[in-house]
Amino acid sequence: MLEPLVRQSLPRLQHLYDRAPAPARHLLTSARGWVLTRLRYSRETFAILDELRSNESWSAAQIANHQLQSLQETLDHAVATVPFYAEYPRLKLRSFDDFRRLPVIDREIVLDNQDRFLSRAVPARRRIRAGTTGTTGASLRVAYSENLVRCNWAFLLRQRTWASVGARERRVTFQGPRIAPAQRSDPPFWSYNVPERQVLMSIFHLSENSAPAYLDFLLRHRGEVLEGFPSVLGILADFVLEAGVRIPMKATFASEDRGSVRRSRVRHLRYDRVLRSDSGVRTRGDAPGPRLRIPRNSR
Repeated sequence: MLEPLVRQSLPRLQHLYDRAPAPARHLLTSARGWVLTRLRYSRETFAILDELRSNESWSAAQIANHQLQSLQETLDHAVATVPFYAEYPRLKLRSFDDFRRLPVIDREIVLDNQDRFLSRAVPARRRIRAGTTGTTGASLRVAYSENLVRCNWAFLLRQRTWASVGARERRVTFQGPRIAPAQRSDPPFWSYNVPERQVLMSIFHLSENSAPAYLDFLLRHRGEVLEGFPSVLGILADFVLEAGVRIPMKATFASEDRGSVRRSRVRHLRYDRVLRSDSGVRTRGDAPGPRLRIPRNSR
């Protein structure tokens, strides 16, 4: 139950973090990483991962059957525990076409009924509150549970195993958190998450002026795992090409920043070529493919 409290406190702690010197920011980042590590690398997470790996050899018929069963369970769960869906018919799904009998909801409906989309199966004190970035419209307030954190991380760990990447291999991350103070003009533009052997890079400070510092940092971390938003990795690849250097990474994972993923498609081939590893590990997106098995106890 620690994560709901920590997540709720993060906005209030951001000002303190921004005012702290670099060593203190590394300490605060690692403290945050320690909390996440207890969820991401728990016994429950690895049990989910084992189940996911055991289902990778399923046939197409087994996958389809599981998908239909999971949709039925999700629908029944929603009708039974989510106020917004309480009046929905108790539909028996015999094929995927049966799902068309349910009404389609749009973003405005969700915005107007955000609290009614919360399941009563998760007590309020166990809900982890967060918000979307709002890149495709108004930001949505969402809630999830610690079980969902474990489940989501198990899917990410499975994706890494496909690239022969271990659970806690060193990685450099270009994603959304505010890592360095906005007014900062000199390095470091990064912070260390020691418990996860991770370096978090500020995507907001990546520019022509700061590019040499970023490239020098990556050269010192070549051969490690690189992950980030595709649009940011594309910009990074542009700077690598302009500098005429080569920075081989063990593997590159792109997680979609939904608002910019469409315009970053063209860049994908570029950073795949520039930032791929010597061993030929290709850049991987975050779509895990059809063989997905969501354990029932992780909703």
